[in-house]
Amino acid sequence: MIKVSVLFAVSTFPTSSDDYGDDANPNINGLAEWFLNIPDLFLLLLGKDAKAAPFAVYGEAGTNKALVVETLKAQQRWQVFYALACQLKPTTNVSLHSALKAQLASINDLLMATTQAYLALDIWSSVTVKNQAKKTYNAHVESLLKQANLLDEALATSLPNHLAEPILAMLENSQHQLGYWSQAVIARQFEIEREDIFTVPLLADFQEYIDDNPHWLYHIPAYIVQKKGSAERSPIGVVTPYGRCLVPLELGMTAVDDLYNDQQTSCFGWIKCDAVEYDKKHNYTRHESVLFDINGNQATAVMQNTALTVHSANVGSIVRNCLQNGEQADIVNLPDLTVILPDISGVDYSEDGYIRYRKKMTVRGGKPCDETMIGLMQADGKVIVPADTYFSIGEFHQTKQIAIVSKHKPDFVYDENKVSEANIGHLQGIIDQKGQLIIPCEYLYVLPINGESRIKVHQKDRLLLMGPDKKLTIYHTNGELVAATPYCVPGQLIYLGGYLQGDFISVTDGEHVMQMDFDGLASAPQLSLEAFMDEVLQPFRDIKQKLSQASKQKYHNITAQTIIKENRWSELAILCTCACLNDIMAAEKVCADIKTHILSEDYAAENWSIATDLPPLHVTVRLALMDILESGFGACIDWKDSDTLAALANMAPMVAALKGFKWSAAENADSMVDGIAAAAQYVQKSKVTLFTLPADGDLYEIGFVRDADMQTLQALTVSVGIHLNFDW
Repeated sequence: MIKVSVLFAVSTFPTSSDDYGDDANPNINGLAEWFLNIPDLFLLLLGKDAKAAPFAVYGEAGTNKALVVETLKAQQRWQVFYALACQLKPTTNVSLHSALKAQLASINDLLMATTQAYLALDIWSSVTVKNQAKKTYNAHVESLLKQANLLDEALATSLPNHLAEPILAMLENSQHQLGYWSQAVIARQFEIEREDIFTVPLLADFQEYIDDNPHWLYHIPAYIVQKKGSAERSPIGVVTPYGRCLVPLELGMTAVDDLYNDQQTSCFGWIKCDAVEYDKKHNYTRHESVLFDINGNQATAVMQNTALTVHSANVGSIVRNCLQNGEQADIVNLPDLTVILPDISGVDYSEDGYIRYRKKMTVRGGKPCDETMIGLMQADGKVIVPADTYFSIGEFHQTKQIAIVSKHKPDFVYDENKVSEANIGHLQGIIDQKGQLIIPCEYLYVLPINGESRIKVHQKDRLLLMGPDKKLTIYHTNGELVAATPYCVPGQLIYLGGYLQGDFISVTDGEHVMQMDFDGLASAPQLSLEAFMDEVLQPFRDIKQKLSQASKQKYHNITAQTIIKENRWSELAILCTCACLNDIMAAEKVCADIKTHILSEDYAAENWSIATDLPPLHVTVRLALMDILESGFGACIDWKDSDTLAALANMAPMVAALKGFKWSAAENADSMVDGIAAAAQYVQKSKVTLFTLPADGDLYEIGFVRDADMQTLQALTVSVGIHLNFDW
């Protein structure tokens, strides 16, 4: 959810968050709202009489989450403001155009008809969840009270022929400072959930837009809609469940930026829409773009033959004449579209908050070339690294704010007769958040190697790099040299992994293998290089053999009839009881759901195929285990989502043994494995064992079983060819 401030009327002075917990309560009515910031008009209505109260549209009691004022006093302030606005003299620089007049009149009708005793402004939802938890929140509340008082004083000193500056500014910027007023505004006690649009009375004239684009914008939230009964490619608009129009259908747009679909983000406070048409060969025949802010104010004209993309709150890129020119773009300021950088080749999405842009190079070192270089800018549009030095810039480390950069080797020529390291055409180094090169580009790799150029910090303040001679060098994260060592990573482990052993690195001097710490000090030789490599490569040989055997494995489809005929429901019930921590009712529900699913059309669509040596129960056990995890007895977590792992107790509410469990990745980027191991150790004191399902894509599937039931669960799963991992 984005930040939102909601002004609503209540019948009694609120003392806690649950005074008005029922959405249908007639004693609470929404009046106005605004996204991202609090409009000055809301604070002006509160004025010097505002009181902070522990009341909010959602959240626990105890913190001052709303500013409250008597409705009568707010109405009195409004009448003064409204009269001044209507009596503006022609000498002022405010043009009280018809739309503003109509808006003020509408606010007047709604506010003056309010009979509830108090107005409450939700300020808790106007800050991010992260800032709600900070000690600075109380200072934020005091700042709002002070601002409300200053606006009240400005109103008291204003005259029709001489408005105080804050009041004049409100009218000059009325589209951002008055708010959206409607009786349909929801006083949001809870997050607004998506419902089928045909069940929403205020949207009876619309249908949801169904295509490869999203039709529900999670963060606002709002529907992408078409006029009811319209054709597939007819114009779209954006409307909230309570009828607030953010993008009108009349503009003729046909799509909302698909970044919403992939990332479920807010597009940085913008709603970017396009109108596109194709010919039979899928070539563009029409491409128009327009930009709205999140409150529905149109920020640009509808731009013909133009493609606009949003990259941050302040920066976008624009391809002009896009029907003829599909490549070159300008990076621009938002929303005025003034050019920051012309003629770039594209902008890459990243997760660290920086903007990486590409630029074609035709000359390098005085010689013709055809290369793409990468530049770096901050989210505000300030260029940190021009696109003339590096061909890649990796993601910045979350806490150290350093990143890997790569340069082309000067005069590099590929030679198939050379060893692989000699045919690496780049050299890597490290930059800081200011773009300064703190470790020179003299190294083949920053270790360990990964395909995303994500930097790994060792021992909280160490970086490990490998030079062209394969020798290892250790640096502090600020770029200070720790040690240039005479050692290398043994054999091909540089690519296979396994050389990093916690506090030590397995290294070789060419003959023997020893352990080196992150100060560059090595132990006495332990094994010969040949013996060491034979030992560490054995698991890879085993994997290769298993893969070879798996490639010969025969498979067959399992039908619902086959599973029913096998009739091993009693074993499934025992297994479910074990994995549900002896919750009989939960286990019975899982079994019933599995039976229903097997007999449904959904099962047939899955087309299960399993190895011929596995029983049909393999399918139902796998389904049951996933159902159990999703029912709160476990969790499915992305392989790199340490934040979700830290909240494992909330992810698995049915596991009492997890109560109180806390874990967070340290600055040296502890792995998910460390977090899972910490959870396993935590639940052991309650005689519960953590297990994980066999790896399935990029997920950790985590479950729990009582120690007393572990052997039973293990025996049942092994018997159907599912090998759970209990060794955490």
